[in-house]
Amino acid sequence: MLIEKETESFDKTGLITDSIIKLHRLTTIPKKLIKRKLGEANPILVKKIKSNLVQLFELDKNI
Repeated sequence: MLIEKETESFDKTGLITDSIIKLHRLTTIPKKLIKRKLGEANPILVKKIKSNLVQLFELDKNI
């Protein structure tokens, strides 16, 4: 899933350049390894991510 620098709220993500979220390669890491927060995804991007995860993993649409 592409997150482009030209996106309206890109500056809030904390990313520097166009980036890709590889939804098919999700992993978890322990909280103690996280040093700081870079930014956050706006509600529209979160909705797109959830929608793509539902499709990819054939989940219930109510997540």
